[in-house]
Amino acid sequence: MVVLSDVVEQELYYRLVERMKKLIQNQEPKDCFYFLIHFLFAQQYHGEVYEIYSKVENKLILNNLSYIQRIKWKFFIMMIKQNLYISLNAKLDVNHSDKTKLSLKINQFVQSEGFNQSIKDGLIDIIQQKLQLQQLLVKQQSKADLTYQYYNLLESVEKQEKILKSIYDSFPSQRNQSQLMFFYAEIKYDWKKAFDQLQINAIDNSLLSIVTDVDFNRLANKMAYLIYSYDDRKLKIISYSKKAPGVFGFQQKQFELIVTPDPLIPAVVRDIHDQYIADFLQNGKGAYFRQVGSNFCQLKSGYLQNIEFFFDLYFDCNQSFRFITFINCQEQADPMILIDQANKIQGVNKELFKKLNFNPKIIDQLQIEKSLYNLTTDLFLNNDILNGTQIQYQFQFYFPKDSFFAQEFTTTTQKITSLRHQQKLSQYEVSCEVLRRSNYKIIRLKKIQENKKMNLAQSIELQLNQENNLPINQEESIVLPYENSLLNEPSSNMIIQTQRKTDVRFLSELEEKNLEQIDEEKVKIYHYSESNIIDYDNKTIKILGNVYDNDIRNQENFAIEGSQASSMAGLRKSVYYRKYTLVNQLNDQTPVIPLLSKLFGYLFFALINQVLFLSINISFSKTDFYSLNYYYESIQINHYFIEPMQKFFLTRYMLQDYQILNLYQNITKDRLNYYQKFINPLLIGSFDEFKINFQDHFQDETLSQFIKDEYVSIQQQITHYAPIKLQEYNVTLFNAFSILLDAFYKQEQIYINPQSVKGTNPYNTYQYKNYILFVTIFDKISDLMFEESIEKIELVVQRWIIMVIPISIAVLISVLLLGYYYNYYNRFIEKFFDLSKHIEQIELDTDQNRQQFILQSLKQGSELIHMYKFNLIGKEEVLAKNKIKESKKEIKNVVNEPKVVRQFIRISKFPLIFSVLALLLQYLMIAGPLTYVGSDYMSKFSTTIHFFKSLSDIGVYVPASFSQKEILYFFFYFTYYTTDDRVFFVDQIQKAVSKIDTFLNLHIESSTLQFSQQFLDDYEYLEQNNLCQLLNSSKYYDLDYFCQNSQNGILKLGLRASLTNFNNILKTELDINFPTTRKSPPKEELEAVYLGSDVISEITFKMEKDISSQTLKIEELYNIINALSLTYTIMLIIVIQFSVFKVFRLKLNRTKMISLIFPLETIFLNDHFERELRRMVTSEKLI
Repeated sequence: MVVLSDVVEQELYYRLVERMKKLIQNQEPKDCFYFLIHFLFAQQYHGEVYEIYSKVENKLILNNLSYIQRIKWKFFIMMIKQNLYISLNAKLDVNHSDKTKLSLKINQFVQSEGFNQSIKDGLIDIIQQKLQLQQLLVKQQSKADLTYQYYNLLESVEKQEKILKSIYDSFPSQRNQSQLMFFYAEIKYDWKKAFDQLQINAIDNSLLSIVTDVDFNRLANKMAYLIYSYDDRKLKIISYSKKAPGVFGFQQKQFELIVTPDPLIPAVVRDIHDQYIADFLQNGKGAYFRQVGSNFCQLKSGYLQNIEFFFDLYFDCNQSFRFITFINCQEQADPMILIDQANKIQGVNKELFKKLNFNPKIIDQLQIEKSLYNLTTDLFLNNDILNGTQIQYQFQFYFPKDSFFAQEFTTTTQKITSLRHQQKLSQYEVSCEVLRRSNYKIIRLKKIQENKKMNLAQSIELQLNQENNLPINQEESIVLPYENSLLNEPSSNMIIQTQRKTDVRFLSELEEKNLEQIDEEKVKIYHYSESNIIDYDNKTIKILGNVYDNDIRNQENFAIEGSQASSMAGLRKSVYYRKYTLVNQLNDQTPVIPLLSKLFGYLFFALINQVLFLSINISFSKTDFYSLNYYYESIQINHYFIEPMQKFFLTRYMLQDYQILNLYQNITKDRLNYYQKFINPLLIGSFDEFKINFQDHFQDETLSQFIKDEYVSIQQQITHYAPIKLQEYNVTLFNAFSILLDAFYKQEQIYINPQSVKGTNPYNTYQYKNYILFVTIFDKISDLMFEESIEKIELVVQRWIIMVIPISIAVLISVLLLGYYYNYYNRFIEKFFDLSKHIEQIELDTDQNRQQFILQSLKQGSELIHMYKFNLIGKEEVLAKNKIKESKKEIKNVVNEPKVVRQFIRISKFPLIFSVLALLLQYLMIAGPLTYVGSDYMSKFSTTIHFFKSLSDIGVYVPASFSQKEILYFFFYFTYYTTDDRVFFVDQIQKAVSKIDTFLNLHIESSTLQFSQQFLDDYEYLEQNNLCQLLNSSKYYDLDYFCQNSQNGILKLGLRASLTNFNNILKTELDINFPTTRKSPPKEELEAVYLGSDVISEITFKMEKDISSQTLKIEELYNIINALSLTYTIMLIIVIQFSVFKVFRLKLNRTKMISLIFPLETIFLNDHFERELRRMVTSEKLI
């Protein structure tokens, strides 16, 4: 581990600090972001961090940071500030718990008082808005502007009330209580709340003070204070009380130009003062932080002024680091001389001239900085005193006479020469105390005796206690701390924690102007001078009904009287009590309003119906879309059971025909073997397919519904030898089909393992004898399934349409009722604005004069809101006087003044119409597409399944008809067949021909089918092109030959040509009626039929797969629309509940506060206004 020496460590630290400063100055925060954060955090206990901290809130730097970095930066800065404050407080709080409490209380006071100017600005803005609204009420111009400005005014009023309440709650002082009283009584006209505040004040004043040992109300009114920021290692004045400029001898506007406290501190003391700050920030050594101390400052005139002060630190409401100094002048102090290190005079106080018997009238006129400062002290006293080590001295003191200060000197040498003449100096016997500091000395003169021709004058001694206590710790001093001060001012306006306001008017001693009133844009502006203060207060009493003056004792007497007279019982006896209560209830927010409950109840009912519709759709759609695929699969019962059976027969006849051809020597043995290689796998494959389909599909739920408890009569051979004897059995269809499957299995084994058979085979007889039975039953079941599927899907379409109708009717009725109550809501609001018909011009003029007076009082910097005491009796007396005056004016002007007919406010119906149409439109946009997409797709089912079943049936009937054709040629071999059986086979062939003709005549339109366009294009291609590409070559022996050459290569010409060819063959055979003999069996005909049947099966499979894919797409689209619609509806309900509903309720609650802009005389004196207003609000239960 390397241990650095102190010198090296300091050097590294210095370089690190310099680097950080350059990084900040160059504004490259992204490159050093985390390094800068850790550096600041690590250096929070060192003074250098403050110099960097002063720049961290630079907006240019913040703007260069990313969004995440900006959040982190602000977080770390706030944490650093808190750590700084905690650290500094910890260093000061050792054994100083009382001082910590005092500091906390001062900080709370500063926080609350920081809003004073913003409160005044807010109230000024509110009153100006009220004046404009009253003008609009009278002129009835721009009705849209009236409502817009009215709601803006109410929003401003609510914000201001929240600010006042928050300030009062955090610091319930009498000043803040007065602000609340003023706001309720003069802004909101809510005299009941103002009376409540008055009661609190009257019952127990002490409850309003957060501090028991400090009265901050009087502290604020009577003490001066300055607030500083600490930037670039320098204190900067950012705010001050109104008393502060007077303490230093400055006028208000002059003091605004002072940025740092340097002009207020003697030059030789400034370095020490700054060093105190730096030492405190570095190591927490607070020589005078949170300590009651005595010091001196420099006045504008150059004199030194002894002061008592209390210095503290805190974070303001914006979490910015601040210092604050409370200052109290010491009007009686020792004469004092300030001397620098070069023993030159740098300051004296007025007490020195007073004790040297200078004329009091000329003391303030002496230019002491020009005449006295920077002169060497040895001109007035001995150097031994200056350079000595003692504290107490007695010596001869020389000081210039009055004439010296009246002279004009161009150089210091001239002043020194003049002072060398002893006759121009007065001689005094003095005793003093010398206080030596590091770079200056203070000489305090304790005893002064003038030596006039050896006759000593009366001795003047000052005996003062050196441990002066700060007045904030002495209740008597707080009451009237400036009682004997020449700097005492008649009012106590404050400017604190706000931007400098150069345009604010203050009462000045130099302004001796009479009260003037000018008319500027119909607003009365008053200018006051100090001589008008008494008139000003008297006028306040007359206009506002206030009874107070600047005498604190009178205020206390008033509070005591108020506690006795101001009671709720007394308030209830007032003739205006019902009106006070009405206004109070109108100003309060009503949480539950029946009108809004009806309005939004129907809105929610409409949206709930919308949710119900979507929920039903989600529930039904899954089942309905699934049923489509199920129906397409279920109607292929012939394809699953009859088609493999027919192919099995077809391959047997195919083999039998080639054996006959070989027997007749039409083909060679080798050729027969070649054909057998093609036929045998197909025969075995047909049985395997038959067996798998039986296992997979015979017990399907849908099929089971049709064959459940279905018994059939089968015929079975009971002997192996001719003549064949048949026995009839009644068994279930499942058992009958199982026997058929076993018969095919035994037939298959013969071809797999050739063996000689004696007699006839019962399994062979069972196949042929029961062939008609199975074909007939499954053909019937297939048709029944087809009809049932169409019927059920049609019911689904009807159900969707039927379902949407009642829900749509419910939504429509709800929206119409919503529109009705929305219109009623607008009319109700209009009625509130129509109450302006009760306003008389006389009342309006009186009220505007009153408001203009308040407005100009606040603009002039009056302490009106801080000194306000609500007086209910005074208010009612003013109303009574106004009532008498108005009655006289009405009698006088009843003939002269025509009645003003005002136009009423009418709210536009466009939002109502738009809302109703928007709700209906959004419902239609949800219900319409869902109903249309579902019903349109489902409506295509009947056409699509008819096309699908037609093609699927052809795949069964084509091989069946050709196998049946072969049976008819060998019909005489089947002794158990009857003539009716032959007719059945012929009918089946005729049926196959009809089905092929019907299918070939079908017209394909993509708009009426559920297939994709890609499939339809592929199908149209297969109709005219080679079908061999669809077949799997691994399933067939020498597929290229058989597919390309069977039936003259008809499969190469496409599906339509193949089916036409097969149909023509069957038609030809029907024409010749299947004779008992034929020349020879067809060659390579049945192969084409078999391959054609496989091609149709493959097309059917692709068709089913495409329908499933299309259904899945539609289902996904349907689900997306449903999900989005349901999410949108739920979000709409949430937004309406937590946003729109609150807006409507807030608007109605603000509207019922319409009396806010009406004249007081209308509110409290007009009984018609009260009755109509009360009838309105009680009918809708607004109060």
